[in-house]
Amino acid sequence: PAYVVDEYAAKLLGMQPLPLIPFNTAVMSPMEQQFYACNRRVSNSKIKSELHVKLHYPSYREGLDHIWAQDFSSSWIASVTSRWLI
Repeated sequence: PAYVVDEYAAKLLGMQPLPLIPFNTAVMSPMEQQFYACNRRVSNSKIKSELHVKLHYPSYREGLDHIWAQDFSSSWIASVTSRWLI
């Protein structure tokens, strides 16, 4: 589920994940409702097996870990956190 990815990203950022809101009680525009109602998960197993694709980041965890390592640092978090506290 998408919230698992959000929870992992929040953990990397040292933040609490946003609270989950049940779909039937969430306030959304018609476009948002359609998006979430039609949102589907996909598997990458077919491209790996049939096309012999080797993904650099086979899971969301590996992808987010790489983004974290490449694009974020302790100094970045400190600067952002200090701006939030001002």
